[in-house]
Amino acid sequence: MEHQQKMIQQPLDAQAQTQAQVLANQQAQQENELKEQQDMQAAPSLSPSKGKKRYYSAKKKLSVVMEHKKGACSAYATAKRHAVSKRPSKLTENDGPEVADPALEAAVLEYCGTLRDSDIAVSTNMLIVKALSIDPTFCGGMRKRLFTWLYKLMERHTLCMRRPTRQGQKKSNHLTQVMNDFVGNLSGRFLPFGTLEDVPMDRVVNMDETPEYFERKVHTTISQKGATTVSARVCSTHNRVSVCLAVTATGTKLPPYVVFKGVPGARIDASLEKILPANVFACCQINAWPDDPTTEEWMKKVWQPFAGEGGPSLLLLDDYKCHKQPKFTREVANLGSEL
Repeated sequence: MEHQQKMIQQPLDAQAQTQAQVLANQQAQQENELKEQQDMQAAPSLSPSKGKKRYYSAKKKLSVVMEHKKGACSAYATAKRHAVSKRPSKLTENDGPEVADPALEAAVLEYCGTLRDSDIAVSTNMLIVKALSIDPTFCGGMRKRLFTWLYKLMERHTLCMRRPTRQGQKKSNHLTQVMNDFVGNLSGRFLPFGTLEDVPMDRVVNMDETPEYFERKVHTTISQKGATTVSARVCSTHNRVSVCLAVTATGTKLPPYVVFKGVPGARIDASLEKILPANVFACCQINAWPDDPTTEEWMKKVWQPFAGEGGPSLLLLDDYKCHKQPKFTREVANLGSEL
């Protein structure tokens, strides 16, 4: 009898061990899946960089596909987690939809190529205007549809927005040291017992001359992808006016002084006062750039009324030769201003 009980007990123990092992495996699998889902929710949402191509190894691609096959989340969520493209149009390998107007696109591309061959900067608006000049009803004349078409056109023909290549400029160590010394010395003069201790910040003025060109500065242009040199032709520097701008340390602006290109005292110079708005002064100079006479005129029309309001003042200027003429410095000092 005891032998028969032992024979029955052994299969029961083996069956119980098998069931316990199966339950343990199922519980471990559930814990792993739950942990993966928690990690997926806690992980930051990545997105592919716009305008840049990303390259994935075969191992990376296989891991993404295997994760999707587990069915833990949707294809969109898996793609978002691994920062791969989520748009179906980016995953297709066919030719895509047919071009709506091949003749128009060919004309626009020819126009763009002609301008770029002459090193003329090309903007997206220029190409859209060209397309509408050929067919005013193209894309229904809707701005959003026109830009969508244009960016698709640029993508098909390996065009993109580029910045013109130029030589970088760096300040030398000598100039940096000079700048630091100037700032340190000037700041020290505003301290107690300094020569500028009694000068309030609303009487500290910085003035500088700046050119304003008739044609805007080129920042971007449409050009071929991967081109090592992106040229952009700009207008002549002679087509400009100059403006003397001054502002106090507290942000108050002094009246601007504009220098136009012309003969001093001639017809244009004499008619400026009639067409200028209030609190704007101007004169004419042959090269449209401040010289000794125009700098003295600025001092009389702009600085003298400001300095005559009373109290000490400080005028900060650059190292331009007109600012160092004895006559100019004497007249500024007579107004009670330090230069």
